[in-house]
Amino acid sequence: MEILRALIIGLMVVFPFGQATKISLPFIPFPEVHLYFLDILVFLLVGFWLFWHLISKKRFVLPNFWRSWLLFISLLFLSWLVNFKNFLIRESFVGLLYWLRFVFYSSLSVVVFDLRHHGLEIKNFGRIFTFWGLVLAFSGLLQYFLMPDMRFLSPLGWDLHYYRVAGLFLDPNFMGILLVLGLLGVVGEIGGFGGDGGIEGYGKGWQKTVFLVIIGAPLLLTYSRSAYLALTAGIGVWFYLKRKIHYFIFFLFAFLFLILLLPRPGGEGVKLERTASINQRLVSWKEALTLWRKFPLLGIGFNNYRYVSRDVGYLSGNDWQVNHAGAGVENSYLFLLATGGLLGLLGFFNWLKSIIKETLKLKNEKAGELILISLAAIFVHAFFINSFFYPWVMIWFSFLIANVN
Repeated sequence: MEILRALIIGLMVVFPFGQATKISLPFIPFPEVHLYFLDILVFLLVGFWLFWHLISKKRFVLPNFWRSWLLFISLLFLSWLVNFKNFLIRESFVGLLYWLRFVFYSSLSVVVFDLRHHGLEIKNFGRIFTFWGLVLAFSGLLQYFLMPDMRFLSPLGWDLHYYRVAGLFLDPNFMGILLVLGLLGVVGEIGGFGGDGGIEGYGKGWQKTVFLVIIGAPLLLTYSRSAYLALTAGIGVWFYLKRKIHYFIFFLFAFLFLILLLPRPGGEGVKLERTASINQRLVSWKEALTLWRKFPLLGIGFNNYRYVSRDVGYLSGNDWQVNHAGAGVENSYLFLLATGGLLGLLGFFNWLKSIIKETLKLKNEKAGELILISLAAIFVHAFFINSFFYPWVMIWFSFLIANVN
């Protein structure tokens, strides 16, 4: 148990460092494969958890949604398997690696749930979401003031970002949703997992106000419209649960007022009326739907998107293997539809339905509130960015839903 505790603490500490934890793999002929120290910690945590159960002979305590989760990952594997013959062995192997990553990351909810019910206690475990949010906020502000021009990273496959908070994740949109989740943790008066396995409040009113300002400032400076919409969705659900939906109007006016006050130092990225990114998303969605129509039931295989995009001409140029936009769609649901087909998408919504069903039993408790408002934020954000399958969002999501029952 002590090893498992140490791995969880390590995961918490490493989490906010984002792309800085990337491990160079010059000896592996797969430039499209990215390995992070986070991957190693997650793999070790799940592996040692299974080994611990084997040697201790303790029974598994699983959340009620585990069957729908197992069905979902099985459908994704089936989509990969039936498409195996359509790709080179090397390419299918890379697709399998992405499936394995998703299995390990999404299984964290099962692992943490089980360990909680076997008495895992960590001092101050209850404040992990706030810790993540604050570290992300400080790193984002440091980047904004010390390195506002991120355009030099373009040759490495990153988008052109100028005077936008991208932090150590090097992307304002993903940075945005993580800051939203951190801010919602404060809004919901949440610290995280309590020593008894529950979720507990923390701090005084003035502390929460300070935390809101610290996390909210870099969130605004991401200029990420998808993050703004995600925050609006989360706050809207929170007011609804509190039966104070009329206050939501005041929030909208205050939020819009703050957005209007944002500086516009130059560059397309800080223009909220920009249309280039909207057009790119529309093209991405259209391409995904076109690919899905060719393989409607099980899709092109999880995750073979990069190779199919190359073959049909959607992805070209010498950087097709390292382009960060090449392996997915700017929409988690269309990404699933294209790679896992209709069955994969239905399996995903069935998994979400079972999670929400269990969470609604806790809707009058702090744990249930946090899960619901965070799910609302991720759900909306995933319409514009492939956030559900972003490793850091998967970890946050898994740690949250480990408290559903």
